[in-house]
Amino acid sequence: MSKYAFTVTNSSHTLLCSECRQPITGDATTCSPKCRKRRQRRQQEAAEAFTLAMHELQVIRDGIKRGENLTRAIDDLKRLQGEIKDLLLLAGDADSLARQEMFNARAAKRAG
Repeated sequence: MSKYAFTVTNSSHTLLCSECRQPITGDATTCSPKCRKRRQRRQQEAAEAFTLAMHELQVIRDGIKRGENLTRAIDDLKRLQGEIKDLLLLAGDADSLARQEMFNARAAKRAG
C-alpha cells in the first residue's frame, strides 16, 4: 500500500488518513496524534512479526539441515506458502493476480 490513500472527487485528489480514512489536509499521513500513534504501533508490531517469522523460518531451515521431523516442516512450509499467496492476492500483487486469473480461466474452461 502506498504512503497516501487517494479518492477522486470531480478530478481532485483528497488525502485520507491512513488509519481512520478521514480526509486530511497538508502533507500528513494521519489526521491526529491518536491516529499517528496507532499507525506507529501497527508498524512496530508488523516489524516485530516479520522478525519473528524470519527467526521461525531459520529454525525450520536448521531442522531440515539436521533431518529433524521433515514431515512437520513440510506441512508448516505448505501452510505458510498458502498464507503468503493469500496475502499477495490481498495486497494486489500483479503476478499473483495474473496467476489467479489464469487458474480461474482454466477452471472455467474445464467446467464447461
